[in-house]
Amino acid sequence: MPAMSSWTACLTAPPPAGWIMHGSPSTKVVFTLLPSPSAQVLAVQSRTSLGHSVKALRRTGSVPANIFGHGESVAIQVNEALLLRRHSQRRLVGVLALTLPLQAESVMVLVHKIAISPRSGKVQHVDFFRLAMNEVVHTHVPLHFIGESAIVRANQAAIIPLLESIAVTGLPGKLPTKVEVDVSQLMRLDTVLHARDIQLPPGVTLNISPDEPIAKIQTQRGEVAKPTVAPEVVATA
Repeated sequence: MPAMSSWTACLTAPPPAGWIMHGSPSTKVVFTLLPSPSAQVLAVQSRTSLGHSVKALRRTGSVPANIFGHGESVAIQVNEALLLRRHSQRRLVGVLALTLPLQAESVMVLVHKIAISPRSGKVQHVDFFRLAMNEVVHTHVPLHFIGESAIVRANQAAIIPLLESIAVTGLPGKLPTKVEVDVSQLMRLDTVLHARDIQLPPGVTLNISPDEPIAKIQTQRGEVAKPTVAPEVVATA
C-alpha cells in the first residue's frame, strides 16, 4: 500500500485500487486516495484570494468556495465551467471527493450551499461540509431510470418520473452516486412505483415515506407531470 502522505509513480503505472490519478501529464503523476470509491470526484485548488479580491478571481473563471465542519475552514476555488457542468448533470448531489493538487488524501464533503447571483445567474460562492467517515449523513441521491415497459415499447403509454432524486441516510462510504430504478415492471396504465420499490445498497436506508410515488405510467395523451427537484442544499446528521 502506498504511503498516505504522498505517492508518485511513472505515468504508465496503473493506479492502485481506491486511488485516482490527477494533475498534468508528465514523467511523474500524483495519485489521490478516495476513502469512498463510489463518491463523485471534483478537482479544486487552494485559494489565496480573500475578501474583495474574490471579484477578480471570479473574472478569471473560478468560483470561491470554503470547506467547513470537522476541522478548520479551508479556502478553495473551483473552475466555474466544471461546476456548472456538474450542476447540470446532477452530479453535485450526494457525497463528493474533493481533490487538491499534491495532496494524497481527498476530502469527503456534501454541498451545503450554492450562492447564485439573481442578476447574472452566475455562481458566486459554494460551501462544502466536510464529512466524518464514521458519522451517518442525510442527503439526496439522483434516480436513474432504466429498462423499458412493454406497453411503452408498443407506444401505448409513457413513463412519467415524479422525483429526480431520493432522500437517503447512511455512512459516507456506503452512499451510492445514483440509484437505478427499473421501470420495466410498470406493465399497466396508472401503475405507480413507490420509494419502497427501490433497491438500496446495504447500509443505506430511505429518508422519506416508503409510500412516496417516484414514477408512474400513463397514456401519452395525458399531461406530463414535472418531476420534483430536490433542493441543492443538503443536511448532515
